Parts: sequence; structure tokens; C-alpha cells
Amino acid sequence: MLDKNIVKDILPYKKTLILVILSNIIQATMIVSISYIIAYLADKLLFDELGHSAATPFLVLLFFFFIVKAVLNYINRLKMEEISLKVQSRLRYELLKAMAQDFKAAEKKPEGQWLALVTKGVDKLDTYLTGFLPQLGILLTFPAVLLICAFISDWISGLIFFVTAPLIPFFMVLIGKIADKENKKQWHLFQKLTVFMTDLLPGLLVVKAYNQTQRQIEQMRENGAKFSTATLKVLKIAFLSAFMLEFIATISIAVIAVNIGLRLLYGQAEFLPVFFCLLIAPQFYQPFRQFGAAFHDAMNGITA
Repeated sequence: MLDKNIVKDILPYKKTLILVILSNIIQATMIVSISYIIAYLADKLLFDELGHSAATPFLVLLFFFFIVKAVLNYINRLKMEEISLKVQSRLRYELLKAMAQDFKAAEKKPEGQWLALVTKGVDKLDTYLTGFLPQLGILLTFPAVLLICAFISDWISGLIFFVTAPLIPFFMVLIGKIADKENKKQWHLFQKLTVFMTDLLPGLLVVKAYNQTQRQIEQMRENGAKFSTATLKVLKIAFLSAFMLEFIATISIAVIAVNIGLRLLYGQAEFLPVFFCLLIAPQFYQPFRQFGAAFHDAMNGITA
């Protein structure tokens, strides 16, 4: 889903992107640390009768890890927003420059198409750069770190993670093929509607003089209805995709929970390692869920 033109635009900021990826790895280790501390405290409080005073340092450390993770996440978001603004500004400048340098070629396209491209088209890149790319970075780092820790802690839970994780991208690709077609159709209709409005507004007096007002109103209503229908189809696919991702992730977590519960019941596992795996399970699937939502934003940006 990486567009080579957009990748070329963000290459000047590769140092910032590397820092963001490193920050993601640190955040993943924070999740591991937080989950392990919670599992350790639960194990000691339940089975070893750990005193409240002895648990205080762990709680302070837990709070510190939460703060570090939140700060890193905030900095990442600011950096990606900064890159997005710079890329959008440069693209708008290049579009306007191209129109000014080759005005005759620019005139071959309707004004509405240029207007849609310079405004809405460039704006849609924001969701790609601030939504899709950060989620892609998280998807490539968080699950990998958590999967390694799960295998080290409890290989059976790690194996369930490993087997169920590919199901989410598989269904996402299947739905994405349908969504891509509908996104292109929606963008085409949006351009058509923009061209119609841009051509109509300067000629309102002529339309009224030739008594064509009602005809133009009907045409406007027809174009608007087509665009609304296309938008609803895109939203329907987005909701279907979100449902599938949530369903698969929920079932996967349930399988892990049942497996851990049965093994604990029959004394086939120790509490600390399996409880740790249970705590990181939602965090393991969360990037896949968020990536699914960002995937549709990315398609809008690339189509535009």
C-alpha cells in the first residue's frame, strides 16, 4: 500500500522517520515492561503475599513507563503532522507552479478538476501521512517485539499469536481490493461534481436567461445522489472491514484466554508467564485493528 510517489516525497525526512521507528520499538518495550510488572505483582500478591510497601517501587516504575510511552506517542504524532504539512505545502506549490508554467496544457482540464486536486486531493494525503504511515510503523514493530516476548514466556501462547496474526492482513487484502474500486469511483464522482459546480456558478445569469434553472437543479441533484451512493458504499466496506478485524482479533484473544485458563486449571502452566501473555494479547492485536482503519484512509489518499 506504499505509493512510490509519496515515498519519494517523504524521503527527505528519513532521519525523522527512523527516529519514529526507534520510538515505536521503545514503546513496544514499555508495553512489555508494563505487562510484566502487572503480571509479577499479581503473581506475588496472590501466591506469595507480597506486602503493599514492597509493591510501591513497582507501582512507581509502572507509572514511569506509562508516562514515557505517552510522551513518545505524543512526540511521534507531532513529528508526523509536521512532515504531513511540509509535504502538502510542497505538493500544492508544485501543482500551482506546473499550472503557471504550462497554462495551455492546464486549460485542457476543467477548472473543477484542478480545484479538487489542489484542495481536497492534497488534503486527503494528511490522513495517509498522519494515519496510515504511523500505523504501518507500529504494525511492523509492536507485534514483532510482543511475539518474541510471548515465545520466550510461553511458547504455546506465542504459537497462537503467530498462527492467528496473518488472518487479519489476509482478510484486509481481500476487502481492500473491493474498497479500492469503490474509492476510485467515489473520487471520480467527486471530481465530476466539483467540475459541474465550478462551471455552473460563473454562468448562473446565462442559465437563468435561457430558462434552464430547473434542468440544472435536476442535474445537480442527480450528481449529488450518485456521489452520496458511492460514499455510502465506501463506508459500508469500511464498516465491514472494521467488523472483520474486530471479530478475528476478539476470537484470537478468546482462544488464548481459554487455552491459558484450561492449562492453569489442570496445572500444566505457571501463572506468571501465561498471565503475562494474556496481558499482552490485546496489545498484540491492537496495531492490526488500527491499521485496518488507517488502510482505508491510505486508499483515499493514494486515489486522490
